[in-house]
Amino acid sequence: MNDISFYKSFGLNVYNFRTYRHTDNSQGIDCHYLAKMTSGRAKFASLSGEVLEVAESDIFYLPSGLRYHSYWYGDGEDGSFGWISVSLGYMPHESGAERKM
Repeated sequence: MNDISFYKSFGLNVYNFRTYRHTDNSQGIDCHYLAKMTSGRAKFASLSGEVLEVAESDIFYLPSGLRYHSYWYGDGEDGSFGWISVSLGYMPHESGAERKM
């Protein structure tokens, strides 16, 4: 974990929205995401036809290169939703060489 490439490719992201949201990632994402829904729910539809649905408190993983559309919905009176994610582009490899994830 002391590889500088790891630190440069690591991100902590916190999102909160109040309206429906659609994201087109059909070109593929450039890093891995490990996330937890903090409120609301989401649906991820991959271009290969697989669908992942997540709700509040669910933890989910999106691998680098995944091509998909995401649909985000709020629950409750205010319609808000949110999630926390960790993005990783590079991870240290036991050989000491950088490895793109």
